[in-house]
Parts: sequence; structure tokens; C-alpha cells
Amino acid sequence: VEFQPLRPPSLLYCEGIVTLWRFVHDALDAPLSLGLPVDIVVAPFLEFLTRVLQRTQRRLLRPCEEQEQVPFKIVPKVLQAVAELAKNEYGLDSDDDDLGDEGFAEGEASRKKKKRPGILKWGSSTKHSSGQVVTQNVIVEARLLEVEPRVTAPPVSEISVRLCSLGFCLGQLDDVYNKLFKAVNSGDDLDVPTLRHNDARRAICEELPDLQDSMRHGCGDRLARYLAHRVVYFEFRSEIFERLYFFPATGGGPGSAPSTPAVSDQAASFSYFSDASADAGPTCVSLAAILARRQDGLLGLVYRTPVVLLVTFVVELGQHLVYVWMYVVLDYLRRSKLDKASALLDDDLEALKRLIAAMMQEVRRHVKATTRTPGGPAASKSLTGLSLGDCDDAEKRLQNALKVAEGLTLKVHSGTTEELARYAHRVCGDVEARELREAAGGGDGPQQPCASRGASPEVDRSPSPRGSERAEGSKRGGGGGGGVRLLRVLAVCPCDAE
Repeated sequence: VEFQPLRPPSLLYCEGIVTLWRFVHDALDAPLSLGLPVDIVVAPFLEFLTRVLQRTQRRLLRPCEEQEQVPFKIVPKVLQAVAELAKNEYGLDSDDDDLGDEGFAEGEASRKKKKRPGILKWGSSTKHSSGQVVTQNVIVEARLLEVEPRVTAPPVSEISVRLCSLGFCLGQLDDVYNKLFKAVNSGDDLDVPTLRHNDARRAICEELPDLQDSMRHGCGDRLARYLAHRVVYFEFRSEIFERLYFFPATGGGPGSAPSTPAVSDQAASFSYFSDASADAGPTCVSLAAILARRQDGLLGLVYRTPVVLLVTFVVELGQHLVYVWMYVVLDYLRRSKLDKASALLDDDLEALKRLIAAMMQEVRRHVKATTRTPGGPAASKSLTGLSLGDCDDAEKRLQNALKVAEGLTLKVHSGTTEELARYAHRVCGDVEARELREAAGGGDGPQQPCASRGASPEVDRSPSPRGSERAEGSKRGGGGGGGVRLLRVLAVCPCDAE
């Protein structure tokens, strides 16, 4: 027999948090009910409350979930690419010489050669050197998608409950604030206020807001951002990074069947994201299809977020959904593998706009429901109450992210494959990384600039006498332009000089 409540609660709290605040209110009511002056009670009670909330924050927010620890390593790379994209400094008609000393001659030469087997191609499946069929997209920074198990150990439902518990604590601080002020005002002489009561008022006005801001920004906002990053970069990892715009192979054999990522089992622990591979098949997955299947779950998560932390969560979730989509598009562009998927970008951008509008509508509905409290006490005051102006600011931030996405979509439709590849390399920081490697004396990896110039040093190792004489003359500093060119090559590629 399954019992279902007639009026299920909209928010779920930790039982320990609710019990804790019962003791806190009893600790405040007990001395006041005995007739002790409120100005004597305020100072020790605030000290007690500070210690209690500090211990509570350490239990509600784990150290690995703080932003300073960077729980998801791909986030800084995505933010860096989006920041460069928002600058809009680079045009598609730039020359190759702007990209460094060697320009993109290496890229042009590599495009003329046989394509590397490890790169995916739109509309077909590619095999690795071992002969295994590729069944999912592999971004350039795939190693950054790896997450420590302890970071994603708790399910999303547990994080949502902890977030609601933080909202409950912030709401209870409002009640304590109003209760203390009412007690101070009722015990003081309105005509001739006493100094002790004024000191108590000042302590309430200074310490309680600071304590609430510390709990909100130091714990609540961090947990809200972690939950948004968890949804985008972990729960949706297989769909966004591995299956978005990728066309798997349709042939038979055990290697052609797409394998279910390990993340799906952990994502299934939360009912909102349990259908991660519901429509896996030999078709291209667009962002519009992903969001259409996930919209109810995302809106349900927004509905179950406390109002005081709702704007932070929705802004972070909406922005990073836009950011990660732009990052995946840039990753396809710099590998010249977007091809026919460019026709899906407009529909995907409209799907993002619809989802963000639906989330902001839910936010405004919650804010209006909490700010309009007819019949409420006039003396009550909320230290963390949100206004419609906060919603306008949040919507403006989301619209700014969408404008950057619109600019990227226009560039994709107006540029050629080579121009878009150069543009994506610059935005993603590949050019700066190459220049740093050259300044450090080279480095390992398949993108070494000296790999495309390996034909010149081969002349020095030739058994021909003339080749030996030219190499010997260039080492002595003599010779014409060929010797100068050879010295320049040896300076750039010291590994070939031995």
C-alpha cells in the first residue's frame, strides 16, 4: 500500500535543521518569558546563534562543493571561451599572419593531408587506429570532463533538500530579527529611550544582517551554483558533450551500438533526470530535443528551490546552459566537423530562449507570491526578500548570454569552414597555448608547429655530400638565404638539430 499526501509540501527540509531551529527559538523565548530584560539577552543569544549557524553551514555545504575547489574542471575552460567570444575582437576575415609566426600554414597543410582517425565526422562513424567504432562525440578537452567521485556522490535530490534547508534557515533568521526588535521596542520607553536598548538595537541591526549575508552568500549561493553546474556538466554530460550533433553509426556489430555512459546510473537517482538515454538511436540529437525532454524536470527543480536562492540558481543554470552549448559548437568548429548541424542552431537557440523564459516566469510567480502577503504584520521585515527588480536584473543577465549565442550563430551562418575554424581556435585559446609552448622551447603533443616543418631538417641528415656541406656551412654561419632559413628552423625545432 502506497500512501500519498493530499497536500504534498512544496519544499522538503532536513529533520535535523527543523529540530535545531526549534531549540533556537526556545533558547530565545525561555529568558524572555522569565522576565529578563531583552537588552541583557541580546548579546549572549547572538553569540550562541553565530556558533550554531557556523556549524550548520559546514554540514550543509561540503568542502568539495565550494567554487574555490573547482569541482567541475571544464567550467573554467568554458568561461574562458565565452569571455573571449563576448569580446568580439576577432573577425572571420583575418589573415593567417595574425595567428602567430607560422600563421595557419600548419592548419592548411594538415587539411590537405589525410584526416586523423581520432576526429569525428558528421553523418558517419569513424574508427580509431585500433579498429573500434566511435559511438559518441569526443571534445578536445575530454579529460576535463572527469569528476572526482566524492564530488557527485550525493544525489541531486539530497542537494535540493540541503538547498531548501538553507532557505529555511534564512527565513528563520527573519523571524528572529522581527522577534528581537519587537521585544526591544516593547520593553523600551518610547519618550525617553534608554542607552542599553539602543545598544541592543544596534547589535541586532549590525550582527543579524551580517550573519544572514554570510550564510546566504557564503553557503547558499555557493550550493545553488554547485547544483546548477552539477545539472549542466554532470547530469547532462552524455547528452550535451557526447551525443549533441553527433550522428552514430547505423551498421551492425557489437561496436556500433552506443554504450550507456556511467553517468546515467547516477543521474537516475533523481527522477527528474532518469530518462537520460530514453531516445538513444541512430539519429542526430539536437539541443531543442534535449531541452524538450528535460524542461519539465528543470522547471520542477526551479519550483522546489527556495525563493531567497531562486534567482542565483536560475541565472547560473540558464547562463551555463547557453555557455556549454556555445562551447560544444566552438569545439565542432575548430575541428571543422559541424557541417550539416549548422542548420539546427537556430532552432536550438529558440529552444534555449523558451526554456529561460519559462524559468523566469516561474521565478516571478514565486517572488510575487512571497512579497504580496495581505493581512501580514506591518512590523515584519525580511532581510533577504527578493523584488521584481531582482528578477529584471536576472533576466538582463540571461539576455546578455543569449546575445552572445546569437552572435555566434550568425558567424556560423556567414563564415566558411576555414574561417570558422580559425575563429574557434582563437576563441578557445589554442593560438595562445601554441605560442606559450613555442616560447617554452616546444612540447609534446600532436599540434607541434615543428611537425609541419620536419622536412627542412631532413636535408641536413641526407647522405649527399652537398647536403652535408650546406649543413656544415650553415653551422659556421656562412651561406646564403638557405643557411639562414636552416638556422631559423633549428632554433624553432631544437629536437631535430641533434
